Amino acid sequence: MEKRLTNKRRIFAMTLTLLLCWGGVLAGLVSCSSDDDDKSIEYKYGSKYTVDEFKKCYSDNRTNKTITFLLDSELWEITEEPSKPYVRGSFNSWKDDANFKLTKDESEKFYSVTVPYSSLIALGNSGHPEYKFNTDGTDNGYLNAYDKDFIPEPYCFHTSDNNLIIIYEGEDIADIKECSKVAGTWKALSDWNLTDEKEVELFANFRKVPGTTNVYRSWHPYKVKTHKADAFKTTDNSKGTFVRATEPTREEKIIGLYEKYGIKTDICLSEDETNNLLEYALGTDSIDNPQSDGTYQEEIPTYYKGLLDAKNVLHMTFTNEKGEEEVMAYKYIYQSSYNEKYLNDALQCIIDFVKEAHPAPYDIHCRLGNDRTGYYCAVISGLCGASWKEIAEDYQLSNKTYLGEYRDQRLLKQVFEKQFKIADIANYNGAQLKEAMYTYYTTNDQLKVSKEDLDALVAKFTATE
Repeated sequence: MEKRLTNKRRIFAMTLTLLLCWGGVLAGLVSCSSDDDDKSIEYKYGSKYTVDEFKKCYSDNRTNKTITFLLDSELWEITEEPSKPYVRGSFNSWKDDANFKLTKDESEKFYSVTVPYSSLIALGNSGHPEYKFNTDGTDNGYLNAYDKDFIPEPYCFHTSDNNLIIIYEGEDIADIKECSKVAGTWKALSDWNLTDEKEVELFANFRKVPGTTNVYRSWHPYKVKTHKADAFKTTDNSKGTFVRATEPTREEKIIGLYEKYGIKTDICLSEDETNNLLEYALGTDSIDNPQSDGTYQEEIPTYYKGLLDAKNVLHMTFTNEKGEEEVMAYKYIYQSSYNEKYLNDALQCIIDFVKEAHPAPYDIHCRLGNDRTGYYCAVISGLCGASWKEIAEDYQLSNKTYLGEYRDQRLLKQVFEKQFKIADIANYNGAQLKEAMYTYYTTNDQLKVSKEDLDALVAKFTATE
């Protein structure tokens, strides 16, 4: 018995020794790996921030849930001391904010400011918090990121503004890169196949609104998108506003689609501009160096004049807190000046108009058919039973006009979740979303829209003849 116990003790001791040895080896491997990783990280200015973080322009502390913005004087080639260095972004309405004031590090080589995630909630058009560094408190003091090769893709998002963006852990970098590429792409007239009906509709940002049977959305039928370039400045140094060669054809195709689908009523989410028809220099499609190619005069197409004469055009305005008539603007939907009273007043304006004897089919548009059109078509879609997936996919389609503009569905998602008191709208089917929207509109005493009015709108927009 004693011998048997001794053997068991011996075996146990040997096993324990082996385990401890292997544990030491593994610990050594882990330790070596950790040491190697630390050595592979290049720190700058003897600070805790890495070279890669300076190139991205921020450091993400996931433990404390803070972002530290980093402005590296060497990388940005700053030779003069900034008089008022701030971070301006979608989260502070692009204004100087004491909480975003940059301070110089003891090394005198970079500026930084640390803020909590919670202060960066408001998103930009990319669907991410967007920002720029400003050095003097003026609109001329912004540091441009578009020509800074050190910034890795896609941390400078290629909309027309080329803003810097924050990408949090777990987000799909490959997808964001692709979206940035779409955002930065301008298609000249020669890039479009306008013999293909579907491509013509993309070109005109024209399509049926999800959930409806007789509502379409589009670009403006007679007001053009303008650009500015030094090549078009006159001797009195005026703004140099021009339109690209795409625009006359785009207007032609839009009104052609009105005729094709027999649009009878027009819901214009911008002001009445029938008496504001302008002449512009007509420029070539060259992005870097557009050249003059005559002039372009805006005019109201004959078909659209028929809608005006029949009084089947709504120019939507609402009364603001100053008692002034105002047109719904981007800021009231997406920015910190978001105001659900204005949003709902404008919806009521649409309802009141549609309840009258204005026949289908309908078209809804603002200028480009992105922001105001995107929001109100999403509201109409939800009320008519479309799922969030259908709404988000439709919203993204406007980016396929390739204008160097971009609006990500995450921007709309944030607005909808805030307005309709939904924690995560991503998986809402049509019935769930419609119920949430009806509940919101009919139970909010201050912003109340009646169930009867909502039902009347839905009935008009889903009618089958």
